[in-house]
Amino acid sequence: MADQKSTKIITVIIYFLIIALISLILYSLFLIINNSYYSIDTPRNSIKVGTISSK
Repeated sequence: MADQKSTKIITVIIYFLIIALISLILYSLFLIINNSYYSIDTPRNSIKVGTISSK
């Protein structure tokens, strides 16, 4: 009886972890699609450098 109860508890935990993993993957895909996963602007502490030409 205790073996069946522990098996059910472990099964519920595994299902919960699988659902959490799938939701995190979908959330990451949503961020990548909306281009908010990475910053398009330059960071505040960086210096924009123009083209380097040799004379």
